Amino acid sequence: MEELRYGADIAPLKESEVTLPLKDKEERLQELLRKFTSDPVVLAFSGGADSSLLLKELTLISPEVRLLPVFIDSFLNPRSSLESAQSFCKSLNLELTVLSVNELNHPLILNNDKSRCYHCKSLLFKTLKEYAKAQGAATVMDGTNYDDLFVYRPGLQALRELKILSPLALSALTKEEIRALGKEYQLKATAAPSSPCLATRFPYGTPLTRGDLERVAMAESCLKKFGFYNVRVRVHGSLARLELDAGALIRALALKEAIVKRIRELGFKYVTLDLEGFRSGSMD
Repeated sequence: MEELRYGADIAPLKESEVTLPLKDKEERLQELLRKFTSDPVVLAFSGGADSSLLLKELTLISPEVRLLPVFIDSFLNPRSSLESAQSFCKSLNLELTVLSVNELNHPLILNNDKSRCYHCKSLLFKTLKEYAKAQGAATVMDGTNYDDLFVYRPGLQALRELKILSPLALSALTKEEIRALGKEYQLKATAAPSSPCLATRFPYGTPLTRGDLERVAMAESCLKKFGFYNVRVRVHGSLARLELDAGALIRALALKEAIVKRIRELGFKYVTLDLEGFRSGSMD
């Protein structure tokens, strides 16, 4: 077997690996997965586009594969993610294991400095490794994609240290390609907007509290009920800065009175609309 690369060790891949046609990348992915499916496989499953495609691909390898999808229930994940994860696993006749982790007990995470993601991923994946050991599973996988390797992701270092396998990244599958494959398999999750950890809504150095995290989750849920797709509520003290898709800004202005009323009811004093629109990772 070729030497494996984990977390931050994955990039850069050879140009020939990155520029393969999509179907060739999928075949490369399936070839990689076959190497690990003779034994039980634990998958960090969020219910999002990346892990949903990976779980689907794992089910296509062999009906004999023992797949153990695990959802980490934490204060930093939007609660709606659990519902979608459970629904998807049920559709594949798989049982979803839910493990609870309380990041609020860990000062290095609550301090919210630039290494927060590293400490958080270390906590989450150590929990998964312990679960995998108890289940007799030697392999733990996650849904890191190739695009993730080129943005600020301190958590990749934790994945490397803990030898978490990221098959999508190893197969050079980008987010756009993952959504395209998901569309072919009619996976609802791959059409849904990304929903990263709630801590990303706060500037580094702003201590995280349970109340603030819940307030952000409720504010974003409120905006989605207005029909907006990509939604981020970035928090600056008592100010909520709303990031929406650029094409949705005019509609947001038309609904400004209703939006401001709902966001203020959650405890924010000021509500602003970011004219640059939605930008993933704008707090990095």
